[in-house]
Amino acid sequence: MFGRPAQAVQPKPRTPMEKIKMIYQDENIWNVVKSIAFFAVAVKFTREFHGVELIH
Repeated sequence: MFGRPAQAVQPKPRTPMEKIKMIYQDENIWNVVKSIAFFAVAVKFTREFHGVELIH
């Protein structure tokens, strides 16, 4: 499901490069989550703002 089933077999990466790759992947996932959340909030705020503009 998470795309990293080897983590269950090997809790610790063998090389520092694998550890860096894992951290980099996690940061990428967080960046995607933040981008989606920010986009959703921006769209909602923009719609509400335009709604207020149209009313006034």
